[in-house]
Order: sequence, then C-alpha cells, then structure tokens
Amino acid sequence: MSGGITVAYSGVHQAYQLALAAHELGVLDLFLCSVYAAPGKWGGWLEKFVPEGTLFSRHAEGLDPGKIREFPWPLVWQRVRSRLLPGSSNDWLLANDWFDRHAAKALEGAGTSVCVGAETCALHSLAAAKRLGMKTVLDCPGVDSEFLNEIAAKAAGQFGLRTVSQADPAAMGRRKDEELKLADAVLVCSAFQAETMQRRKIPPEQLVIAPLWVDGGFWHPDVDAIRSNGDRRLRVLFAGKINVRKGVPYLLEAARSCAQQLRVTLVGRVDADVAPLIGQRPPNVSVLAPRPKRDLRDLYRQHDLLVLPSLGDSFGFVALEAMACGLPVIVTENCGVPVPDESWRVPVMDADAIAERLLLYARDRELCREHGRVAAEFARQYTPERYREQIKDLYRRLLGETAPAAVSPLRPDA
Repeated sequence: MSGGITVAYSGVHQAYQLALAAHELGVLDLFLCSVYAAPGKWGGWLEKFVPEGTLFSRHAEGLDPGKIREFPWPLVWQRVRSRLLPGSSNDWLLANDWFDRHAAKALEGAGTSVCVGAETCALHSLAAAKRLGMKTVLDCPGVDSEFLNEIAAKAAGQFGLRTVSQADPAAMGRRKDEELKLADAVLVCSAFQAETMQRRKIPPEQLVIAPLWVDGGFWHPDVDAIRSNGDRRLRVLFAGKINVRKGVPYLLEAARSCAQQLRVTLVGRVDADVAPLIGQRPPNVSVLAPRPKRDLRDLYRQHDLLVLPSLGDSFGFVALEAMACGLPVIVTENCGVPVPDESWRVPVMDADAIAERLLLYARDRELCREHGRVAAEFARQYTPERYREQIKDLYRRLLGETAPAAVSPLRPDA
C-alpha cells in the first residue's frame, strides 16, 4: 500500500474538504466524486450549461486535479429521472449505490491505506476496504433517523397533525446501519449528534467530533446596507425545509403570540406534514420558495435575526451562515451548531421559550444589533482551514503518524 487516503462520495457535504485535508497532508491517493468544477473535468464542462453558481460547492481550491476521478453518470441519471418523472420518488439511494459500487472497484487498484466515505454512499466501498486491509472512516452528516422519527411523531401529536414525514426510508436506514458496522472511525459534527448516535451502539472511542465551517468570503455582513423597517416590527427569518422535524409548528405558535411585535419569513420547501398549519398561519408570517445561496444571503441581511427551532439538527448550517452575515440566532438545545452563548439556545419543542427570546430582541433593538456583531465575530473562527486541521489529526492517527491519544474521540473543538 502507498500509505495514503482515498475519499469517495457522490455528493458534497464535507467530502471536498476531507479530500483537501488529505492533499494538504501529502497523503491523498484518490478523490472519487461525481463531478469536479475545474477545467478539463466533467464539472468544468457542465458549468457551461447550468446556472452560475450551481456547481460552486463541487470544488476545493488547491486540490490536485490529477488525484480526482469523476463518475458523473449516477448524478446525471438521477437529475434526468427527476425531470422526466416529477411525480416519482427522488431516489438518491439508487444513484448512491451505483456510485458506491464504482468506488469499490476503484479501491482494488488504488493501493491506499485509509478509505473515507459518506453515509448512504459507502456500503460497498467500505466493505471492499475492509477486505483489502484498509482502515475506514464514515462521515455521518445527519442525526439518527429513529430519534428524529420519534420526536417528530410526538410533536405532530401535539399539533393534531395526522401524518409526519419519516427521516429515512426503511431501506436507507438499513444501509446506514450496515455502513456503521464497517467503520473504524465515525465522523460527526457536534456533541449533540454524537449523543444521538449512542443509541446505534457505536463505541465512544470511534466517534470523532469535528464542527463544520462557514465560507467567510461569501457569508458576511453588508456594511453598506441600510435595513429599513417601516412598521418597526422585528424581522425574523427561518430558512430550511418547512416541516415538523425543523420545529416549524413551534415557531408558528410563537409568531402567533407575538403578532404585534414581529414579522416572520419562512423560506424553503413546505412539506406535506406541516401544510395544514401553514395554511392557517397567522397574518404576520409569510412563506417564500427556496432561494439560491446569493438570494439567501440577501435575505439574511434584510432580517434582524434567524430562528432554527429544530427537533434535531446535527449541526444547522443556516444558523452559522446567518451569524456570519451579522444576525443573532435562536436555536434549540437539539441543534449542534455552536453559539457564542448558551443563552441563545432554547428548550426543544417549546413555543413559549422561543416567544420569550423573540420579545427580548423586539423590545431591545440595540441588544439585537450588538448580538449581531457578536455573532459575526464568533462565526469567523469557523473556517474551512480550522475544519481541515481537525481532519488532519484524524488522518495522522489512522496512518500511525501519531499515537491514538492525539485525537480525542469526543472533542467539540480543535
């Protein structure tokens, strides 16, 4: 073996940074991805035919193109299928399995020592890695689905909702379980997520916490913007999937109780489980369709704060993005995202606690602005470079360059 690392994933999540960390360490053997946005690559060709910025996240500045191998066909098949059959299920599992089988074959000749994959797209590749004597890392971006389903069902019952969407189809849940059994190290992004993984009976020493990052070059305050607010109500934003699992019913309840003090904007796709409540939403709540990143950044800058009332979020990227744009945030104790002060968290499934925090800012706008400045400064420390340094510690341990004790399995920060 070459003693290096192979990273394989059909999607984005942390894969590009995981590959870049290995490259910076000088141990990247291969990065297997769907497309890579660079000249001479499939992704570079596709950029000519898709809206600007579509492939923004499928690139990592500094990554050696010679170590990248694209396999775009599962991604193309999935996108074409969803366009031609809009009523069919958006089955990423089939596309990921196709890519995963390709990655498993690529490992046969890679001569590598560590295989890094991402959940739902790593079953065959991790099995092949084990057979070839490699060490294995599984990146898990999501919260345990059984935990989410249980807490979402409880929340739906509180609001008289008859249905609630499941976090994972049964087949996907089984695949995740099998992948976890093949992992020597399980990469998670928060202490909260690690706690939910304990029910999967993963030894604590296998869990590695690496908080995620925000792109400060894109997500930042607009110092020249003037936030006009004619009616003086606090402008509150929620961004993400509009469903029960994201805690939207509790935000609607809080908005109803504070109708004179705030306006709430929900931006995202409305899931069927929460549609009855959206149809009966209070008049101070508006709903916008999903927005591309640039438009979402403008929305952050046009609001006073962001609320993420999730029942369970492994991290909560939108909260860190909002903080980077100069907004204070209100998140629940079941959100893994770090915050400048724990008082910015409220108990999960508690509309009154959300309302109380909202009224604090509605009555004290200077506090809201000051917390916005605190948020921007706090978010700046969560850089891609910081994330990669944590990953490099893990790689060194797995490659035997440092003693195992050099990486604490449950540390929240590097």
